[in-house]
Amino acid sequence: MKAKISDKSFGEFLSTSYSAVASALRRLYRRLSRNFVLKLVIGVIIIGLATSTAVFFIEHSVTSGFKSIWDAFWWLFVVLTKAPGYTGLFPTTAAGRAVTIILIIIGLSIIPLITARIAAYMVARQLREERGLEKIKSKEHTVICGWNEHVDTILEGIVAREDRPEVVLVNSLVSEKMNQTLLKYKSIKPKCVYGDLTNESVLDLANVKQAAAVIILSDIAQGDISSADERAV
Repeated sequence: MKAKISDKSFGEFLSTSYSAVASALRRLYRRLSRNFVLKLVIGVIIIGLATSTAVFFIEHSVTSGFKSIWDAFWWLFVVLTKAPGYTGLFPTTAAGRAVTIILIIIGLSIIPLITARIAAYMVARQLREERGLEKIKSKEHTVICGWNEHVDTILEGIVAREDRPEVVLVNSLVSEKMNQTLLKYKSIKPKCVYGDLTNESVLDLANVKQAAAVIILSDIAQGDISSADERAV
C-alpha cells in the first residue's frame, strides 16, 4: 500500500514538474517571438557554445593551445569580439579554420546588429522618458497630479527636506515648460508622465498604486481654468 502511495506521489511530482517546465518554455517562446534582439542573442550563444565545443574536440589533440574547453571558450570570445592584436590561440586544422571563418562572419554581421538594436532601444526609451510616456518603476514615491501655481511651492518644500522622496509629475503641460521645471529642480531628479490625470492608463504609468503619497491639484496645464476643479474631483 505504501509503495502504491509513493509511486502515485512520484507520478504527481513528475507531472507537476513537466507542467512547470512546459509552461516556462511556452513563456520563453512567446518572449522570443516578440523580441528580435533576444532571439539573436540566444542564437549567437547556442552557435558559440556548439562551435567552441566542436573546435575543442577537433584541435585539442593537434594544437597545444586548446588544453581545455575553457581555452575554446576564450578563443570564441576573442574571435567574436575581434580583440585587436591577439594571436595567441588559433586552430591549425582545416576543419578548425573553417569553423573560425564562420564565427568571424557572425562576429562581423550579427554582433554589430545586436549592439545597434540595443542602442536604438536605449535611445527610444530615453526619448519616451523625456516625453513622459515611459512606465514609472519607482515605489514609495510621491505623485503630483495636475498643474497650477502651487507646484513650485510643493517642489521647493521637497527640496528642503532631508529625506527627499522620488517625485513624479502627472500633467499635460507642454514639453518646453515641463523641461524647464525638471531642470529647475534637478537636485531631486523629478520624473514626469504626460497625459490626462483623469485617465486610468496615465495614472498606471505613474505607478500610483505603489506610491507613498498622491497630491491632487486643480489642473490648469492647458489653460482651461473653468474646468480645472472638476477634473481634479
